[in-house]
Amino acid sequence: MTAWDVAQAVDLAIAARQLNWLDEAAFAAALERAMRLAGEHYGGWSAYARGLYTGFSFFMGETEERADFLASFREALVAWLTGAPPLAGAWASLDFPGARPRHWAPMHIDTLPGDARTLH
Repeated sequence: MTAWDVAQAVDLAIAARQLNWLDEAAFAAALERAMRLAGEHYGGWSAYARGLYTGFSFFMGETEERADFLASFREALVAWLTGAPPLAGAWASLDFPGARPRHWAPMHIDTLPGDARTLH
């Protein structure tokens, strides 16, 4: 379930940066730590997605909407992993942290040239 914790840490770091609670250097350090943790615990996006789903499932508890939320989240993960719709999946063009690079960063559909951290 480390993937869930990493995702939550990144979400909080993004919010903190938007509120100017973190400066650029502190934000970059938080993202670097998240990438390192993901790379240490998972071998690729599929394993990371399973960890993310497990964490989401665990923290959903016994809410009435649990089945619907899990189905929706599972569909989103499948879309991200398969790049559906074609060439639009967020994880379809991003190398997993620590993996051998397969892409040239400015060619990622998810990033803007010159800034590998900026998502559309």
